[in-house]
Amino acid sequence: MSTLVPTTPPTDPLSVFLPRAAEALKSSSSKGARNYILIVLRLLCNAFSSAALAQKMLRSELGDAITSVLVPSLLHTDALKDRVEAVRSGRGIQPDSEDELGDWQVEMVSATTEALDREKGNEEIVYRLTAALAFFLRLSPHYETAIRPLLEVLQTKDVLKSKLTKGSGWAAEGGLAKKDVRKLVDEVATKLCP
Repeated sequence: MSTLVPTTPPTDPLSVFLPRAAEALKSSSSKGARNYILIVLRLLCNAFSSAALAQKMLRSELGDAITSVLVPSLLHTDALKDRVEAVRSGRGIQPDSEDELGDWQVEMVSATTEALDREKGNEEIVYRLTAALAFFLRLSPHYETAIRPLLEVLQTKDVLKSKLTKGSGWAAEGGLAKKDVRKLVDEVATKLCP
């Protein structure tokens, strides 16, 4: 007589997501499967941003499962090839819809604001992040409808202004020291942020 041993569900989310993603890669013709794969890939990208976590994951029993998702994803023949070809040919990337472009810009502005808020010691990084933010704000066709309200919610103007003041948690006593960096940060805060 055999004894049934109850199986406990895995507590590690990757042990749930990775096998399903590997399976979805085999039948990724549906939009749902493609979206699931993209979400798992984003999760892995975020996890690999930490060297210690990446090493731990790859050395664990999940290493083979991670590889079984990453390698086919990199080699996958997807409709995204059309986007690569569009960039190579000079046509540029055409979003699937205006909503997709707007959502992407909202994500980028949000992430850039968060990165600016976290940066406390490197003026070159602040300069580059502020320049990128200025680019999104000046050229976005969604500025009035999506980006401007987001800037108010994120308090982007205050985040930028805090880089200019003394005692803002900045490594330098009086905030940013380089004149060109201070000028750019001030102009973006006062002219592009509500």
